[in-house]
Amino acid sequence: VYFPDVEKAEWLNKIMQQMWPYITNYVKTVIYEKVQGSVQSSSTLLSNFNFTEINLGCTAPRVAGLKVYDNSLTRRNEIVMDIQIVYDSECNCGVSVNRLQAGISNFSVRGLLRVEFHPLIEQMPLVGAVSLSFVNDPCIDFNLTELANLFDLPGFNHLLRGAISDGVCGMMVLPDKYVIKLHPDVDISRIRFPLPQGVIRIHVIEARKLEEKDKKILGFGGGSDPYVTVKVGQQHKFTTSIIKNNVNPRWNEVFDALVHDVPTTQIQFALFDDDGALNKSDNLGMVSIPVKSVFELGIIDEWVQLSDASTGAIHIRLEFYELSEDPADLIEVLEHSNSDEKIYSSLLNIYIDGAQNLPDSCESSYDASPQLTIMMPGRESFKTQTASHTCNPVWEESFNCLVSNPNLDNVSFKISNQHGTKQNTLGHLKFSLGQLLKAKEMTIEQPFALKSSGPTSVLNARFCLRILKLKSQSKSPDKSSFLLESLSSAVENENPGCAESLEGSDVGSSLSRSSASANFGLFLALKKNASNGTNSVLGLNTTSSSGRTPSVASEISNIGEISNLRRRLHAKSPNQPNDVMTDNDLGRLKLTIRYSKKRLVVLVLMAENLIACDEDTSDPYVRIYIIPDKRTRKKTKVVKRDLSPSVGSKFDIPKKEVKQKKLHVSVKNQTGFLSSEKVLMGQVIIDLTELDLLQPNTEWY
Repeated sequence: VYFPDVEKAEWLNKIMQQMWPYITNYVKTVIYEKVQGSVQSSSTLLSNFNFTEINLGCTAPRVAGLKVYDNSLTRRNEIVMDIQIVYDSECNCGVSVNRLQAGISNFSVRGLLRVEFHPLIEQMPLVGAVSLSFVNDPCIDFNLTELANLFDLPGFNHLLRGAISDGVCGMMVLPDKYVIKLHPDVDISRIRFPLPQGVIRIHVIEARKLEEKDKKILGFGGGSDPYVTVKVGQQHKFTTSIIKNNVNPRWNEVFDALVHDVPTTQIQFALFDDDGALNKSDNLGMVSIPVKSVFELGIIDEWVQLSDASTGAIHIRLEFYELSEDPADLIEVLEHSNSDEKIYSSLLNIYIDGAQNLPDSCESSYDASPQLTIMMPGRESFKTQTASHTCNPVWEESFNCLVSNPNLDNVSFKISNQHGTKQNTLGHLKFSLGQLLKAKEMTIEQPFALKSSGPTSVLNARFCLRILKLKSQSKSPDKSSFLLESLSSAVENENPGCAESLEGSDVGSSLSRSSASANFGLFLALKKNASNGTNSVLGLNTTSSSGRTPSVASEISNIGEISNLRRRLHAKSPNQPNDVMTDNDLGRLKLTIRYSKKRLVVLVLMAENLIACDEDTSDPYVRIYIIPDKRTRKKTKVVKRDLSPSVGSKFDIPKKEVKQKKLHVSVKNQTGFLSSEKVLMGQVIIDLTELDLLQPNTEWY
């Protein structure tokens, strides 16, 4: 899959390969001098820890693609780029602990690496610091050697690889960053722990026409017990309540999630049928929406069709809140809030640098091992790491929490000793958030004197308050472009470096995965000829950029189907003459076409207001092929009992065939195996020679 805003960087790969021997020597020095000593001092059990071998191999990491963000998504004093990194090495690293040796080999990493140059300054080297982080969890693989082979068992292997992956994610996956300071006057704490870019408020309202997963027994039972899981990026996951025996559930639940990276963060909604604690929940469908769409529109309030499901839609409302430094915005937020609902109005960021001059431990000759606990009424508390045997702990940790009313809320701190049998208190502090509303930029950074502690004991901290201000809504939000982007961006951000071409495959139940490389939307409609006012042949449109023209009868594959379609349409509108047709008599269908790296990709999104072929409904599906060559005929899945179905199908056309072909799309109704009834519900022909394939073409037909 090719993404036009991602550039190749072979020149960078050549430079990296030439510099790799020097980079490996530098990494060895850092590991021996810093990492090894840090591990040895972390625990008495690891005092004999040593690296026996460090060989990073001769193959340098490769850059599969590079993207630099423009000013619309970044600040003026920074440069942000995403690098698709691929590292498949023959490295061999070994360690020794108390004469026991273990190691790993053939280490590989694949992922999207975010590189930020921030802040840009006027003194050399023109950049204050460089930060590195993975946008999503990287794919990590390796082989175990020596004693580590004992972990190469089904149970232990999974635990070990999970622990290593979690360790990497805890250090270098957004919002965590590895920062390299380049200028002495730069405060890297603000770079390592930046404020979120905003807050997404997610309203899970209701769903309709969900699948019935529970089996019926003697005609009784059936239905589903649906609930929704909402995942925002890698940091937030929420779950709604379970609605028993209802395929049209209503939740009306609200969740707030911090957004640290607007361009790449996805909001994933997954619906499940609850089968009890001992059974795995059945899948009812899913939806993935990019935060970027919410950021651009401000508010999205839509019914969205579920993918990976034969039927169903979910009603969601998404609101993007910016972080304001103006205390006056708080008054407006509180005025519009409902006192019966617990709605957050502000974001509080707490940066804990450390503490100084804490009292000694009372139980032993060792210094205390202090840990800081942060508490707010009605909230889950936060805890820092434990600093071993020191009266001057350095934590350098940041915490974010949402606040209902800063005028009334307080935050409490307690430092306790974790060494010994009793966790005695070394000091405490209470801070009123109302002070921040009067401070410059609503930020206070200073040493705070601790109570019930030593005479000079202080806590070094920074408090920053921001008001949640609803982003102004786009004046003319394009619903269709939002729906298309919600589908097409899901896979692009999920694994942009490892995507594969899916030549000639149907999307079907995997619409959310394949739609990243498909930017085509198609809708079926009957249109009058603009030039002479005459109607096109019933059920068939030939379209071009210059206008829609009626097709000739020779292009219709089955005249019997057309006659049958005329009769059904006349039954629908008996007062309308048979030879007179108006726009949208047969419903409509939406397609978007885009040329992407040696192929044309077609995605059928949905149809609406189709005619009924049975008593009051139909079982529609869409068939796509290129004419005059019909060997590439493809068919989507069948959507049962729905006249406004959500349909997904991917269709690829080689570059050399695009300019000489026409795209034939027909909507049909599924009938029984032995049925002789004609199934045509409508069809359209698109002349590909008239389309500008360098740009996405989205239109209703």
